[in-house]
Amino acid sequence: MANEGSTVARKYFGQVLHIIISWANIKTN
Repeated sequence: MANEGSTVARKYFGQVLHIIISWANIKTN
């Protein structure tokens, strides 16, 4: 169960990280 929660957290973190990177790229350009 803990492993499953970790996977969900990792997926969510990856999504947020991707959005931040995309936003940073737009801001830089």
